[in-house]
Amino acid sequence: MLTSNVSVVNIGVRHYNAPKKNPAMSARKPDTRTDTKPTQATGRHRGYHHGDLRQALIDEAVNYLKENSADSLSLRALARAVGVSQTAPYRHFPARSDLFVAIALQGFEQLTGYLRSARDAESDTGAAFIATGLAYVQWSVEHPETYQLFFDSKLLDFSEDPQLIDAGARTFEVMLALIRRGQTEGFFRTDKPTEELAGLIWAGVHGMSSLAQKHRMQTAKGHAADSVALALAGLTDNRADVLQLLMQSIRA
Repeated sequence: MLTSNVSVVNIGVRHYNAPKKNPAMSARKPDTRTDTKPTQATGRHRGYHHGDLRQALIDEAVNYLKENSADSLSLRALARAVGVSQTAPYRHFPARSDLFVAIALQGFEQLTGYLRSARDAESDTGAAFIATGLAYVQWSVEHPETYQLFFDSKLLDFSEDPQLIDAGARTFEVMLALIRRGQTEGFFRTDKPTEELAGLIWAGVHGMSSLAQKHRMQTAKGHAADSVALALAGLTDNRADVLQLLMQSIRA
């Protein structure tokens, strides 16, 4: 039963299942070449500073994905938006998939820091568990465009990119470390491996995040009165209670 739930969670779980590859052979190396002088800007990023084109493209792509589908994203359109030649983005991102990887890596870094801060702010293990879960759901709601990339197999292939595997594993490690601590304290059960318990919790929190995003979209469309919307509202408004139930499922 656990396997079917955890299989939808790319973060961390793929780190334990994916075949090991030689990073020297397959890891992408950042392009350190300097950028050509920008052309007259046509978008809102007029006259970007020399050398920051890579980040400008990532930022513009993230903004684009907030309102549009990933399928319609074009590197040439991004070039026009940031005000550079249409070939300039390809020096940093040879293909659109490379841009998606960069967005995901940035997202993993942000999410990991967000979770660590929430966890470390609480000395009590139970309180730290709830805070970490709440932080995960909140981050996913605030960054739906990046969160979607983590789980869309059409856009990202974790098994082919060691950087993504490592980034996902670092995020997953936040929950692993918390559960290890709880097991040491006798707070969490020890009859199951730490990774199995963490995978179970991660699948549950991922489900909460997906439903919270669905509620946000339904509310934006004015579907606030039907039964599904009301159920989602109850889940969204009582996140801590749901996390309490998840925590009880692995208590000692």
